[in-house]
Amino acid sequence: MTLTNLYVWREVCRAYFPLESFLSTIDMADEAIICFDPMGGDPTEHLAWTIATKYPQVRPLTFTWPHKSHMGSAIGEASNFALSHVKTDLVCNIQADEVWYPELTKWVKTYKDTLAYFSIVRFVFLHLRYNAQELQKNAGYQVAEKMARVKPELRFAPDAWRFETEAETSLTCPESNEYPIVHLHHFFRGGVISQLANNVWLFGDQNSIDEHDRFVADGMLLADPMWDKRTSPYSLPDLVLPHLGQYSYHINWDLLG
Repeated sequence: MTLTNLYVWREVCRAYFPLESFLSTIDMADEAIICFDPMGGDPTEHLAWTIATKYPQVRPLTFTWPHKSHMGSAIGEASNFALSHVKTDLVCNIQADEVWYPELTKWVKTYKDTLAYFSIVRFVFLHLRYNAQELQKNAGYQVAEKMARVKPELRFAPDAWRFETEAETSLTCPESNEYPIVHLHHFFRGGVISQLANNVWLFGDQNSIDEHDRFVADGMLLADPMWDKRTSPYSLPDLVLPHLGQYSYHINWDLLG
């Protein structure tokens, strides 16, 4: 079974982990698509093309995200555009603010050939926030459907966290929970406001708007010394550790050799 990783990016170089997310997952993929919005105001496009020069299995795609989406979510529309370009047996959707443990990508490489018997694979998430000092309470999801067999009727739901088909009851689904995916939500103090503003664009829902407004109004939270801590109570992938206590995200171009 061949696998394509999907990376769907818009202004990901301010507050996310785009390079670390890519590097932590590319080893399991036969192909990769980086679909980016060329209208963003940060180095996302440059990062995508630089990665493509280093990794021949990477194919960059451009997609200008709509201000108003008929799906109700720009990220869902962009993800389905990227999905329409997948030609392999399997597809895996990887967000810019998640980093995978090496053991998990090894699990995917080892077992993906057996996934012919399944339609969708769910993965457990470890939701971390505030400089990886706190487990995110009341997360909207504990698992996400990240990998699926490619079928003509396959599509992403508007939130891009799960797959849909015309016949949902026919889907069979194993779950990998031995090595959770680390979702590094609200990691950088200096980028959290722009990240949340981007979320309003991505999802357009009231929860994203309320979360953004709450952070903007709460100056004490952003002044909390927890943002400066260089250790975390949680076990983190090695690619994440250098970022602990940093004010904002900076691409480590040296990781691309």
